[in-house]
Amino acid sequence: MRSRIWIAASLLALLASSAPLPSLATEPAPVASTSASEPDSQSVDDASSDPVAQHQSEIYRAYAKATFNSLRTSSNPRDWALAALVNPLTDEVPSEQEQTALIDRALAAAPGDAIMPWIALTVTHRSSRSDMNRDAIVQTLQHRESDNAAVWMETLTLASKRKDKAAVDVALTHMATSVRNDEHFSDLLKAQLDVFKRYPLPDEYFAILAPQNSGSSSTLSRETAPYVAAMAVTAAFGLPAYQFLIQECAANPSTGENGTRAVSCATIGRRMVAHGTTMLANRVGSTVLRRSRTFNDDDVQRARTQDWIWQQKSTLYGSTTTEPPLEEIIADINNWIDTGSEIESWRRALVRAGKPLTPPADWVDENSPFSPERLHNDQLAADRAAQAH
Repeated sequence: MRSRIWIAASLLALLASSAPLPSLATEPAPVASTSASEPDSQSVDDASSDPVAQHQSEIYRAYAKATFNSLRTSSNPRDWALAALVNPLTDEVPSEQEQTALIDRALAAAPGDAIMPWIALTVTHRSSRSDMNRDAIVQTLQHRESDNAAVWMETLTLASKRKDKAAVDVALTHMATSVRNDEHFSDLLKAQLDVFKRYPLPDEYFAILAPQNSGSSSTLSRETAPYVAAMAVTAAFGLPAYQFLIQECAANPSTGENGTRAVSCATIGRRMVAHGTTMLANRVGSTVLRRSRTFNDDDVQRARTQDWIWQQKSTLYGSTTTEPPLEEIIADINNWIDTGSEIESWRRALVRAGKPLTPPADWVDENSPFSPERLHNDQLAADRAAQAH
């Protein structure tokens, strides 16, 4: 399965080449997986053998470097932090020490910027920055957004890595008593979109691109380029490590492991299904319910409806491999930013297309998170764990 990381890598490769535009669906299949696949290297090979594509790639790399330098030297502290996220767009990636310095400088200069700690946290997701520094960022978020389960998800991750069961229980309790679950993905996406609208690709880039793709309606354009770049960067780095939540909620009836966490995990799972701001968070919520053995018929139906929306959206233009029209890409991302919800943006797309938002009675959900196969695999895993004790 292609993960968000794969999608981000593909989009970054697209920007540096003349490849056709891939789908921007953040989860090509509605499964809770954190594994990343290797991106196709074809566009890189083409660029190295085609003088025109190579020239286009050189234009792009010069643009990416200039954008990074402009953000780094901006008078706006938020730009310093965003520079640490934008740097993957150029081959000349600054050192982790320089990225950390940019983030620390931004946090110190703009302590009241609500999104700044989330940008900082996003950078730590892809770095070896020490847990001590990450702790400080999480503590800031705990103070500012104590009612946000996504904040305590970060606390749980740190506790789980340290195998601190008491701290895990505390984090789960906070997550269960929170009133929202906002990973601020749409806020990060909006911040990135602002960057790429302020710093557009040069006209020469599109002048080279246009003759190569004159017959296609799904190639990169001046209008869509900022959206593609914003999604690429945000999708690559704006996601929590959900596997730790699933792990800490996984129940084992044979040993009783995690049984006392059932009530908290059920509450967390249902909140993620209903209010997670990404489709991945929605899907992880269903997985938490299944692994904690706390799901009921209503949970199965909610997942079925969400899977229907995913399936309808992914095949809206004929198949999962058909590129959407450029205006749909822009509309999807703008709707995600406006609503703060990926699934709501997809609902709006289906309404525009005149598609039903709920499945017919005879529709079979082949990707159900509560499928017999997944339940069977859970039992096998529990049996293996019990034998290991």
